[in-house]
Amino acid sequence: MKLIRTEDAAGQVLCHDITQIIPGEFKGARFRKGHIIQPEDIPVLLSIGKENLYVWEKKPGILHEDEAAALLYKAAAGRNIHGTEPKEGKIELIADCDGLLKINREALLAVNRTPQMMIATIHGDLPVKKGQKLAGTRIIPLVIEQLLLMTVGMADTVMVSSVGEAAISGVSLVDMINQLIITLFGALATGGAVVTSQHLGAKRPGDAAKSAGQLVGLSAILGVGVAAFCLITRTAQLRLFLGTITDEVMQACLTYFTITALSFPFLALYNAGAAIFRSTGNSAVSMKVSVIVNGINFCGNALCVFMLKMGVAGVAVPTLISRAVGACIILALAARQDYQLRITPQSVTRFEGRTVKSILYIGIPSAFENSLFQLGRVLVVSMISLFGTVHISANAVANNLDAVGAIIGQAMGLAIITVVGRCVGAQDMQQVVYYTKKLMLWDYIAQGIANAAVILS
Repeated sequence: MKLIRTEDAAGQVLCHDITQIIPGEFKGARFRKGHIIQPEDIPVLLSIGKENLYVWEKKPGILHEDEAAALLYKAAAGRNIHGTEPKEGKIELIADCDGLLKINREALLAVNRTPQMMIATIHGDLPVKKGQKLAGTRIIPLVIEQLLLMTVGMADTVMVSSVGEAAISGVSLVDMINQLIITLFGALATGGAVVTSQHLGAKRPGDAAKSAGQLVGLSAILGVGVAAFCLITRTAQLRLFLGTITDEVMQACLTYFTITALSFPFLALYNAGAAIFRSTGNSAVSMKVSVIVNGINFCGNALCVFMLKMGVAGVAVPTLISRAVGACIILALAARQDYQLRITPQSVTRFEGRTVKSILYIGIPSAFENSLFQLGRVLVVSMISLFGTVHISANAVANNLDAVGAIIGQAMGLAIITVVGRCVGAQDMQQVVYYTKKLMLWDYIAQGIANAAVILS
């Protein structure tokens, strides 16, 4: 990437969107990232105040991602198929007519074995309709995102282990309660993602944007409400769930629970933002934000535990800060003017009964189902706490390994919500059945491999 004068930019490739605002007439992206600047574009760019531009710096032997996508499209597309405009290295293949889709499976496998290249298609030898998308959705970033989200809690347990058994016992016990609460936020985000995906599949982007805004508003209310409840009843909750534990472990629990409870509103908002981006098939955004969150949490833990000697608070405070930063970043990205499901203050604060009901209709049963499972784990931990800090610490380590084995399943579940939700919105029940079976098969295979690796290691 390099900065050049706009007058010299003809033929160059933009590295970012250019926004234009004409009061009362237009507000949005005038030129998109990846656009090749034409001579006639230069007066327009100058008129909106762009005297200098960041453009892609081409180097010998390296193709721009959109150029590479165009070459891959030309190699893959057959008759009666056209491609969309390249965007962020992706081109979608669209059917030009009704017919039967034929796929050269050997060639497809050869391409997908090549690093950094992928063609995902719907099943071959099936009838397709004119205008139907013949490409699938990449889900690899979801696996990475779930791994990174799990790492936040795992990093706290690992870092605090140097403080002592009481500290690691306190953190691990509270983490089980926190997971129960996090399940509620995830269930609400699931409801919003399903509703939004269905609107997108039915080609109703306006309704999809409204449901995205409603999801953020509901998440904010739930996050604040749960945080307030936990802060007020924290001692009673710990006594109820954990029974008789030593005073030292109880003090560690109270410290960690108090500080992490303050992060619940931010965590709820982050989950909402991540669900919005997943609804549009852009899970890479939440993955990248997770990288930032984990970086802040890990570095903060190291600073506060090893240098500032803050004990249990040394792992709780970075968790609070990292979740706050993550929520701010992902909501700022969702509020961009050029984003498909842009959230606005109006869409977040003006609740519509039908949309809220649709989100809760899916979210509440999901919360109930998953909460029962997490509640069972909390009850098991409450029994283990009777045996002392050594057993609690051993259980904490085992739970971290258990979580590793569940990462792929959690990621695949998020992928199914987006893919199947789109198909339901488009009223394509055949694709609903096909993608559900296919993703479930991939899930069982990947889960088997992951859990075998955990057991054998």
